Amino acid sequence: MVLYYMEKTRNKINNIVSKQYALENLNITKLQLNAIKETVRVFKVFNKSHSYEKIDSLREQLDNLTEQFMEVDSIINEESPLMQFDDDDLEQELEQLSNGSMAFPQIPTHEVEMVQTTAELTTVPLYNS
Repeated sequence: MVLYYMEKTRNKINNIVSKQYALENLNITKLQLNAIKETVRVFKVFNKSHSYEKIDSLREQLDNLTEQFMEVDSIINEESPLMQFDDDDLEQELEQLSNGSMAFPQIPTHEVEMVQTTAELTTVPLYNS
């Protein structure tokens, strides 16, 4: 008879434990539902202040500005034709300079006479276009 009551008590304990688990699962489900409700509320607030069209427009503006920046960057980093040198030509010019076979133009050294004018603005003819 004692075994019978022990078995009944075990069954009751198992039943209570399973009900506790079910209650804990319900509490977890309640927390999940509250989190979903709060998420929906936050998304609604976000959507009121940031429409899809506005976000799409901002993305397009960002793409356009990025493209313009890349164009400017490529223009700035583009090598100028004036900066492109042929190594052989440079070496040849260096040899000519060191040999003295390259002649530089004469720089004028005579003095230039400065003439002052007393023309006034009113005497300068005006041209109508």
